[in-house]
Amino acid sequence: MTHDARSRLLHYLVRFHFAYLITIPLLGLISWWFIWLAALLLLIIAGFAAIAAFYSLQIERYHLTRHLPSAVWVVMSGPLLLLTASLFGGGLWFFFADATFVEIGGMCAGIVAGATVRGIEEHEYKMPAILYFFMGGFILVWGWAIVRTHREFHWYDNVWLLAAFANAAYGYGRMLISGDVELRYGKTRAAIRAEAGWISGPLNDDTGFVLIVVFAVLIVLSPFVLGVMNYILKL
Repeated sequence: MTHDARSRLLHYLVRFHFAYLITIPLLGLISWWFIWLAALLLLIIAGFAAIAAFYSLQIERYHLTRHLPSAVWVVMSGPLLLLTASLFGGGLWFFFADATFVEIGGMCAGIVAGATVRGIEEHEYKMPAILYFFMGGFILVWGWAIVRTHREFHWYDNVWLLAAFANAAYGYGRMLISGDVELRYGKTRAAIRAEAGWISGPLNDDTGFVLIVVFAVLIVLSPFVLGVMNYILKL
């Protein structure tokens, strides 16, 4: 692949990934209206701080590696695992609920891990305790809701979800374990060995912002595509 082709692919990849990350939490909350309406208010209360932190970090701290294989892996692996889980498991609305739990829950796990390491090193326990409450609260409450709504599925339908969460938690853990609050997606060993640089968040680029809006609209419309695929697979 030529340098220009690689740069062009990364150009679209970073904007698709950013659009996916900023769109999924909203669709995840909407999906609970259809999955379990009675729990929606509790999920909003338990997830407000974590979701706000997630958006803040994405806007200010988002980076994607310039190492193309690592970038493709980090952008596509989670959604593909969740897409498999939703199509063969509970249905299309579970994709958005699961994706929200995977991305924000993974971030919460990484923040808790980083706060624990920093707290032990600096003998500071007040801030880690606050993070345990808000970030850990998201994992506990949303995890409970996910388990409760998935318990009627076959166990093998949930393997994809567990794999996606483990993948996300490991990735965020690698990013945040040092205590530095930077989101560097694609920080794989291969990218580190290649000494690859980073692409910052695309919000400041006018063309990038337009592409983010386009990708976000496509993601919002994706329930219709997932519904058609789900119907075809169950024929």
